[in-house]
Amino acid sequence: MAVYQYLGRAFGVLDAAAHGLAVFGEHMADARNRPEAHPNIDRLLEIVVGGGSYVLSVG
Repeated sequence: MAVYQYLGRAFGVLDAAAHGLAVFGEHMADARNRPEAHPNIDRLLEIVVGGGSYVLSVG
């Protein structure tokens, strides 16, 4: 959740998914080898390939 909070504050929307994936860098290989093991990374990967974006509100 901290990564999403950071992205929300930095960019306002989660269309900066590529940057978010860089933040998760150390977990990317595992996420690609085991789909659904890292749902947050899976969401960001979907966005990068054109799956839309999410509006973030940190309250």
